[in-house]
Amino acid sequence: MGATRSETETDMDASTEANESVYEPPEGISGAIRDSVLLKIAIGGGLFVLLSGFLDSGVLVSAGGLWSIWAAVFAAWGAGLVLTGLVGYGVLWWSRN
Repeated sequence: MGATRSETETDMDASTEANESVYEPPEGISGAIRDSVLLKIAIGGGLFVLLSGFLDSGVLVSAGGLWSIWAAVFAAWGAGLVLTGLVGYGVLWWSRN
């Protein structure tokens, strides 16, 4: 009579075996940044630190006063984002290798 699906097909792709990984690392730095949310978070944190430097130096606004407080807030927040992004990416990279 008719054959069932389990007799004629397997659920696995013929090109990969059960113990092989299908993960392919990205090509170059731009590929890693394009594929990684954690690296994008780290870059955003770096931009916050850069913004805080501009706020504190008086390039964008007058130096001192309330803008110095905002510069400190952006610097602390940016440093936290950089650390979170880089440490998280490092942990994932280490676990995959």
